[in-house]
Amino acid sequence: MTHRLRSWFLRGVLEALERQYGTTALALLNEKVPRRLLPHASLDRLRASAALDTILLDDGEELLLFIDSLLGDGSGKVLEAIGQELAARALGQGGVAKYGDLHGTVARLQAFLDHPFVETPTLFELKRVDLGFNLTVGVVGRPRATRVLRHLAIGAVTAAFALVNAIVIQPLPYPNADRLVSIHVRGAQAAHGENTGPSSALLYHFRHHAQTIATLAPYSE
Repeated sequence: MTHRLRSWFLRGVLEALERQYGTTALALLNEKVPRRLLPHASLDRLRASAALDTILLDDGEELLLFIDSLLGDGSGKVLEAIGQELAARALGQGGVAKYGDLHGTVARLQAFLDHPFVETPTLFELKRVDLGFNLTVGVVGRPRATRVLRHLAIGAVTAAFALVNAIVIQPLPYPNADRLVSIHVRGAQAAHGENTGPSSALLYHFRHHAQTIATLAPYSE
């Protein structure tokens, strides 16, 4: 079995580096990278590659760890930032994030973390615990690839938390946001039974008769 890494993933990594550090970072990479890895560090060449093109995983591991050492201190922070950006883009495309559910959103990141590897078994174990969840990731029999994947996963989970926090956890920018409620009407009057806003008559009724509502106002989404 020949372990391989998808070329489009490396293209995404280099494009993220270009956005985060500028073109000077790519120029520095091409200047410092070992000669045998130079074709894999060329963004122009990667952009011209086919969708199914791959490189040897050995070369991909070495290149990604070299990038982390060149642009950072080798602790994984550069890879984590890359993982965060790429995961945020994946979550933003729809169909991946489960709004309001951090555990569910992280679970759906498995494909994002697995797909770059070809003919290479990966580990993704997500378990609920009392205060949240534990996530274990790795590449079977590949310590260097496991190190890379763990840093990418840290960034990906950070992106998932940022999304859920922005939508659910972070309160609305209004006084007493924890007391705000939204009222919908469901019944025969609603077309096809979907939720709709209350009518003017119902708003009048709520304002004058509801004892658990302090103030009331219509809004549009």
